Amino acid sequence: MGAEAAAPAAPMMAGWLSALVYLVGFFLVSLVFGPLLGLPLMLAKVAASGRQAVDDPSHLFNPSGIGVPLWTVLVAVVTWGSFLVALGYTAVLVYGIEKRPLWGQWLGWRMSTWRDLVVGMGLAAVFFVSVAGVGAARNWYQFQSVAPATEALAIVFGGFWILLPAAAAEEVSTRGYFFHAVERSWGAPAALGLSSLAFAALHLNNPHIREHPLAIVGLLLAGVYLGSAYLITRNLWLAIFLHTGWNLMEGPVFGLPVSGIHLQTTVVQTRVTGPELWTGGAFGPEAGLLLCLVMLFHLGTLWALRPVLGSEAERGRL
Repeated sequence: MGAEAAAPAAPMMAGWLSALVYLVGFFLVSLVFGPLLGLPLMLAKVAASGRQAVDDPSHLFNPSGIGVPLWTVLVAVVTWGSFLVALGYTAVLVYGIEKRPLWGQWLGWRMSTWRDLVVGMGLAAVFFVSVAGVGAARNWYQFQSVAPATEALAIVFGGFWILLPAAAAEEVSTRGYFFHAVERSWGAPAALGLSSLAFAALHLNNPHIREHPLAIVGLLLAGVYLGSAYLITRNLWLAIFLHTGWNLMEGPVFGLPVSGIHLQTTVVQTRVTGPELWTGGAFGPEAGLLLCLVMLFHLGTLWALRPVLGSEAERGRL
């Protein structure tokens, strides 16, 4: 008889404590590596624009002075570098504390990943067409110009590859490690709620968030929406592509602020004229009632697709 397979090693600590250790460490790692990763972009902006680039961080999201191609490359270096740091940090704690593989369950590539790519990007597109369409019908959004086809394709393609690692880093941290650790102690509903709080906390330093208190509500709902995608599929790909598509449609496509970040080069140049209570003002749609209400409808749609998106084994866990 062959040797029996060894039982999986037990985690080193309770789930809630593991989640707390991870979250504190994640913020500390971000404090150390964030400025280092952003240094190339900061130096380029300083060389092009002088001290203003240092005094006002919003200039980092403006390609003027260094040109769109170089700006795109530098931002891609920052976002992919941030993702690799987050992935490396998470892998160390997954193997060291949780005693389980990172790649297999959360990020293992499977045939359904292609479906998650199409569904995630498609749902995000429908979601923001809904938001922009209702806003335009109410005359809250005025679409002033549209980029030529070749430029629009370049914006979408470049935006996807910049936004994908940024979304993946947040999903690996909140819907990956943090969600799983909390769920071990307190179950899926608590994990969904607390991971949504952690997701909102990651955006507390975003520009204009203190001017728009409703932004916290919008970010919490976004966390529930993305957490539901993880609960339905039990892997991170659908949440990653939903998150990427959300940011892509919101900023590079429709020209709206992405959680307080304003982009200069977009497919559609949009002027926001509606009341801040509904549009979110300078922070963007996440701080507006319009997006919150539309999201509730799309959250129901996401759960209605559960029979299609989740395997029998995944559905049986809920």
